[in-house]
Order: sequence, then structure tokens, then C-alpha cells
Amino acid sequence: MNRVSMLVTSVLLVLTLAACAGAGDPMISTNNASSETNVATMLGRSTRGGATVYVMNVEPGPEIAVTVYTKGGASLLRTISLGKSDANPYHLGLAVDTAGHLYAASYFSGNAALNIYENRGGKLLRTLHQKHPFGSLTLDSGGNLYSACASNRICEYAGAQQRVIRRLPNACCQLAVDASNDLAVRRGTTSVPVFAPGQMQPYWQITTGIDYTLDRLAFDASGDLYAANAGANQAGSVSVYAPGDSSPARTITSGVNRPTDLAFDGTGNLYVLDSGSNPSAVTIYPPGSGDPVRTITDGIVGAPGLGGGGAIALDAAGNLYVANAAQAPSTLGSVTVYSPGGSEPKLTITKGIDNPIAVAVKP
Repeated sequence: MNRVSMLVTSVLLVLTLAACAGAGDPMISTNNASSETNVATMLGRSTRGGATVYVMNVEPGPEIAVTVYTKGGASLLRTISLGKSDANPYHLGLAVDTAGHLYAASYFSGNAALNIYENRGGKLLRTLHQKHPFGSLTLDSGGNLYSACASNRICEYAGAQQRVIRRLPNACCQLAVDASNDLAVRRGTTSVPVFAPGQMQPYWQITTGIDYTLDRLAFDASGDLYAANAGANQAGSVSVYAPGDSSPARTITSGVNRPTDLAFDGTGNLYVLDSGSNPSAVTIYPPGSGDPVRTITDGIVGAPGLGGGGAIALDAAGNLYVANAAQAPSTLGSVTVYSPGGSEPKLTITKGIDNPIAVAVKP
């Protein structure tokens, strides 16, 4: 699996920023009954012609639900209810591994839960419990899962078994994994250390070019690390670091307006979700370039401060998925799907959608 393919199945599946507070490693419980409404018998189980799409929704209450679609989003397979939860997107997480295991993290009244499902969400395998939010979830190419597990601590779990195999202290929140399974972690507002597999001390650390608005980390195919600074009262930027460098080799500002998500397609093009635009937009940059070649606005809703596009993801075929969060209590939001190279949505998913804040895809 090359670096970009891994990123499509890992980095783009992430809902970011764990709130790092509390203490104690998670407790595990096992349950063979899933909490879901299965409509597979009505809609069919075939995934031919498209990826399986997973969308995390923040419904009134608030309650969290994950809707699962086949055929690239054209058919609703099931809805999985996670129950009541804090609506703060930084307390939630969504990821899916190459084996089809679904990971969904929620948080309510000081209790965090991470549910692990198999068969596209059809069976609940087990649930982890802890006192503080799991938040950001990231998977490596071996299926190991990374998330917050205690105060300022990141844990590495042995895939769906959820056996803790590594605990990294003084690390929190933003996560990204490259094709060599090196892990980049946001540490406060001042640095981003990078850990080699199995190591407790970083071999590389970023110390400049980031600030407290850092909203996403992602690796490209060459191992360069990208850091999206959303900006406070300004447009923000995307800083790019060559492997081993503590300072950015270049900074992308052209076309950037409050970047809150990053993604790469199979040819190395960079996709940036600009949540500060009105409406929000996805800007595309060719490999190694700081000048955009295309900006997508058609079908993407939102205005600054209202959520805009909640997240972006790409499947192995290069189709782009944009989660458009609800803009008012009277609206539900949508997920818009774009063909490779397309600037107009080929599909708008509304069935089962209610304020989507994260999207994940599996080929």
C-alpha cells in the first residue's frame, strides 16, 4: 500500500482534536448486539459501483448517529444510533479500517465511549469507556488505532482487539500517520512531534509555522507533513514540512480561507476545505504547488461561523465527499459527492442525514 492509498483509508477518515482532560485508560466491554436500524433487506447489500460511505450526524437532543451507505452513497444501508452525546465535534471521532471495522466515538456528561463494529456497522464487537473524550481517531496501514486515552496521552491499540500496545505521554489532539506508520501528534500549541513505530520518543519535531488554530495534520506521498492553521481573525495557512525539518519548507496561502480539513487523492493532489469562505469551498492544488488549479463551491453550503462543510474525504477512485453541516435548526445538511475532476456534485445525499460533521469512506 503506497502512502497516498494509506492516507485515503486513514487520514481522511479522521474527525479531529480530542479534548485532553481527565485521567485513566479505557475500560473495554463486549456486546454482540448492535444499536442500529438495518434496512439492508430492503436496499440490498451490494457495494458494486462505489465505496461504502460512513457519515456521523449530530441530531437534535443532541444525539449522535452514523449512517452507512453503499454504492458510493446512493443507497442507505443502515443507521447506527450512539445515543446522547456532547455536540462538540472535537469530542467525537469516526474511522473505518481496510477490513471494514467501524470506529465511532461519542461523549456525554463526563463519559466517553468508543464503539467498534464489523460488517459495515452491522455488528457491535465491543465498547471502550473512559472519562474524557476519545476525539481524533487515526489508523495506520496495519490496522492499529490511535486516539486520546488519558490526560495529554495518546494510546495505540491493536486494531479492533483494542489491546493497548503503546502510550505516548505529553501528546494530544491532532493526529496523522504516514505510509511508514510514523505518527505525528499535536503537542499543545507549540510543537508537533513525530514518532517512529514502537518508539516512545520523537525522532522529528516541528516547532515553527503552527499556532493555536492548528486544525488538521496530513502526510503526502513523499512524506512531507502538512499543517492547516485555520487562523483566528485572518485567512490562515497551510504549512508544509520536509521530513525531519522543524520549520516549513513553504507556506500555502493562495486560495486559503480558514482551512479546517486536508485530503490527498491517488495522484497526490491536495484538497483543502476552506470554511471561512461564504459559501465554504474546497480548493485543489497539484503536487508540490502552492497555487490552486480548481475551487469547488457548487453544492457546498455554509458561511463563516456556521460550520460550512463539516469534513472532506476521498475514495480510492478519486471521488470527493463533502459533509455539509446544517446551517440552521430548520435545516438538515447534506453530503455532496464529486467525480474526479468534477466541480459540480454528481450526487447529493440527504436520506438519513441530520447535521453531518464527519465522513469516512472505504473502497
